[in-house]
Amino acid sequence: MADMPEPVFRMVVHPDTNKVLTTVSPEGEAHSIVCGSLTATASDTIAVAEVYMYRTAVNLENNPNAEILVWKGREAYSLKVEAIERFEEGPVVEKMARDLEKMHMKVTAVWLFRVIGIWDEGIGNLTGSQVVRWIWQAGPAYPNILRPPAPHSFLSARLSPCSGPSSPGS
Repeated sequence: MADMPEPVFRMVVHPDTNKVLTTVSPEGEAHSIVCGSLTATASDTIAVAEVYMYRTAVNLENNPNAEILVWKGREAYSLKVEAIERFEEGPVVEKMARDLEKMHMKVTAVWLFRVIGIWDEGIGNLTGSQVVRWIWQAGPAYPNILRPPAPHSFLSARLSPCSGPSSPGS
């Protein structure tokens, strides 16, 4: 899993940012949806409420790999994600159902995604650069532990690791 740096985390949780979720069909065709019901549940996971996600849900059942694009103004990030679980009940589903009920939307389920990598897609000199990447590095004691590669020094001044969830605009 990859921890979202604070600027990325804030973009994901802020209600006024634009969010698009892209999946791939079993036939290999991309499918994108505007995703207002998207939020971070931790610095390395994103939850998306399943509301009118007919093709998207089928795509995720067949291929858990997806991409989330978040942007506002000149700032934008692409998050490579993997669907790790689908909940039909529980506290996350209940909270998102309460929030979306105000807009007369019914939550069928909530998809939980693990963040795998993040790219800067904004307008600037870092456009297209990889911000965060996690890779599998098996070790003798922990054969399935995800470990981060060495951080990129040119990004460390701009993006600091997120210490955890924070409120929008903080």
